[in-house]
Amino acid sequence: MHKLFTPYRYFIYVLGLLSLILSFNSIELHFNLPLVIISIFIVISEIKAIPLSENSVLSLLGVQAIFALTIAPIFNVLISLVVAIFIRDLFQVYYFKEKESIFNIKTFFNVAMHTSCIYISYLLGFSQIKSSPLNLIVCYVIYSTLNNILLYIVLKLYNNSTFSLSFKREQINMTFYEIMILVLLNYAYLAYNEIGIIFILIFVVSYQSVAINKNIKKAIEQNINQDNLTKVFNRKSLNYEISDKLLNSFPFGLIFIDLDNFKFINDTYGHNIGDKVLIHFSKTLSDNFNTKIYRYGGDEFCILLNQDEDTKYYLRVIENLKNHFKVDAGDKVIPYKVSCGVYSYKGEHTSLEEIFYFSSSDMHKNKLKNKKILL
Repeated sequence: MHKLFTPYRYFIYVLGLLSLILSFNSIELHFNLPLVIISIFIVISEIKAIPLSENSVLSLLGVQAIFALTIAPIFNVLISLVVAIFIRDLFQVYYFKEKESIFNIKTFFNVAMHTSCIYISYLLGFSQIKSSPLNLIVCYVIYSTLNNILLYIVLKLYNNSTFSLSFKREQINMTFYEIMILVLLNYAYLAYNEIGIIFILIFVVSYQSVAINKNIKKAIEQNINQDNLTKVFNRKSLNYEISDKLLNSFPFGLIFIDLDNFKFINDTYGHNIGDKVLIHFSKTLSDNFNTKIYRYGGDEFCILLNQDEDTKYYLRVIENLKNHFKVDAGDKVIPYKVSCGVYSYKGEHTSLEEIFYFSSSDMHKNKLKNKKILL
């Protein structure tokens, strides 16, 4: 955790509180049916997204709150947002058993972050014009950008990791989808009032359910085929892929990689540093190769190549990456080395065990060559 994490967290708390205070003069006490409908659907959509609460892309809280600005004062919208978040967290505590209490750092941060993002978006893109589709889009883009930036910063500070800007395709697709929702909600409300809002939001929540089920299925498949530590594919997945190619006689190449003197790193610096080395190596391979990386076991990894891919090219890239094979252990940088073995399958009769035997044997030969060169 970075030393700036706590100050940043309190800064967001203050920003959220100021948003509520500054918007208080807009309060209206009369009953607002459209806002009640929106609030109910915010709660429903947030509860449905709880099974994948770590995937913020599936949350529809922001898009519904931005639309609510067209039918209710900013303070009323913010209060509805706060209530919706606390109701969602109540379900997380007492139904899904994912939290011990609703009064925790994450809940308060989410409340402060969303209220401040909505209020700033209102000031910058919404306060002058009402019910304009273009204005709604501008307001949502401001909200989405602010929300992603604030969330990105807090995650980086919490994990004490380096900052690097990246955009996921899923995030971009969801942004366009939510813009479409805003426009549809606007036209539906203007044409059919509350009935129009209900119709569109029923469709939206139904679509969200499909997306959530798809992501749950994907998460289950990842848990089955993914190595828990390094997040690359595991041995079970590798065995399946190779067995399928053998069954259909599809030619392929296999690079078998072993970390040199890994036991020495574990014994000297501890298993935490050893885990960091494994994670760093697997991430380095994943960042530099557009193919699947597998953890065979322990400190052994594999790269499975198609018949049209050049094994020698991949070995050259690994050789060129050797200067990047080092891990920051706080007070010192720990370098590490790897040895590789290769097996090329041309369609001959063989077995899974023989393929791993020959590729690992080739790796051990190269490991001995490297030691002789060093001597």
